[in-house]
Amino acid sequence: MATSIPKVLNGVRPLQGQIVSIRSIQELHPQEQFDKAYVAEVQLKSASKVIKALDAAFPRDSVSLRHIRRFATHDFLPDHLRSATSQDLSLQTTIYVLILPPLPEISALQNVLAPFVPVRVSSEEDEKNENENGNNRGELSLAARVHIQSTQIPLHPPLSAQQAERWSRTLWPVKYNPTATRSFIAPPPHDLNQARQSIQPLAGFYLSLAHQAADEARNSGRGRHVGAVVVDPTITTGDDWMAGVVAVAGDARYCPRGGAADSVLPPPGGPSPAERLYNPDLEGGPHLHSVMRAASIIASAQREGDSNSIPESSSLPSPPALVPPLSPLEAYFLFSPSLAPSSSVAQPKHSPSSAPASPITRPSRGRIPTRSQGGYLCNGLDIYLTHEPCLSCSMGLLLSRIRAVIFPRRGRMDTGGLASEPIPKDPSGRECHASHSRDGKEQHRQHSPEHSASCLGPAVPRNYYGLHWRSELNWRVLGFEFVEDEDDLADEGDVTETSSHRSHDNSCSRQEGNIVTFHA
Repeated sequence: MATSIPKVLNGVRPLQGQIVSIRSIQELHPQEQFDKAYVAEVQLKSASKVIKALDAAFPRDSVSLRHIRRFATHDFLPDHLRSATSQDLSLQTTIYVLILPPLPEISALQNVLAPFVPVRVSSEEDEKNENENGNNRGELSLAARVHIQSTQIPLHPPLSAQQAERWSRTLWPVKYNPTATRSFIAPPPHDLNQARQSIQPLAGFYLSLAHQAADEARNSGRGRHVGAVVVDPTITTGDDWMAGVVAVAGDARYCPRGGAADSVLPPPGGPSPAERLYNPDLEGGPHLHSVMRAASIIASAQREGDSNSIPESSSLPSPPALVPPLSPLEAYFLFSPSLAPSSSVAQPKHSPSSAPASPITRPSRGRIPTRSQGGYLCNGLDIYLTHEPCLSCSMGLLLSRIRAVIFPRRGRMDTGGLASEPIPKDPSGRECHASHSRDGKEQHRQHSPEHSASCLGPAVPRNYYGLHWRSELNWRVLGFEFVEDEDDLADEGDVTETSSHRSHDNSCSRQEGNIVTFHA
């Protein structure tokens, strides 16, 4: 079958469409987090000294609160603070300072702020009482005059001018900066734009190649129709779009491994009967998914590359560390240092301004840099998938140091781990899912909102894992969806796709009717 690989590659035609970034769960469902803070009135002329005294006496939190204003005049105080302040003070000579968390003891705070207590405008009655009681207040009585109030402050910057105005009116004055980088919510715009510019030109080719790997996996009975392509974005220039391909992997969950799986061996040259149902005992583990296999292929090549154990010929067997063995398409890319396609292979078109000045220089042997050459897992590489990865594979992407993950919007999975929102609906309000029927035919189905609700149970909101850019995970993998041009022209009802590179196995419910849910 290896001799047919060039013919397969000659038939690769790019998908047409655009890539869009995956919105994070923080963008879709922002959580407002607040903490307690103290407010005290001090002399306006001593504002800078107050800050120095507070910073010297009490430690600052490592959390950045630059969006919080440290001072506010009486007119800009929130309503609950302004109504509680005394009106018989010289308002023109005082200002209110905010004491940020972690908060000190009130008595200690009063002692620090005692030298900056504003001078009260004394009345004749006050002077009489002061003379009767003596004028020996001292430092302790000054500290007792420091009135401490409390309020709540937002721990994260406002996401809109309206939110900033609401917080300033009800909590404490905050600053809104629309250009500020909010890396805890979403990837920085500069990083997104830079990655998008490098991914967009050849994304259609790599996704089409991923579907070829998926075709091979399904037609050989090795696994479901799921594939992955790993690309080095630093060498994806020039007319040879395959120059940057580092590794190709298909699903292998049905490969013989002993036990129950042996009872579902595929017929010669055909899909496995196990794909018509979802049986967890026959699905194998996540290490047999295309994402994990791609990472395993790269790690194995790096580990064995320094000892020159990777053969130069694609006809030689796979490295012994890889189980199951490589498929012909996987071996072709792993062992071929140069893949100059014939003239009949579709090539991307470049404008004169973007045409490369010189041809690509390929490595002498092997496409994966060894550890001695600086290779470390999938650091800095991009991965193109036929389907949204499952929860385990999504975490595998993070731990493998992948730079970016790209999958078709039509490949969005209900069991996927990246997305944080429902599958986009067409103008008729129907959710468009790619599905896999029990008779083995792959098709796109559109479900009404009522049908989608029935898949999920009565009146239960659909939750998504939404691992992409979760702040708790220190996520740094850029996520993109590939929106094909035809997606904007979807008709109502069932849509059957005959082209192999547009067939997917997604679903919306587990074994309901002819639809089968699985993990990609």
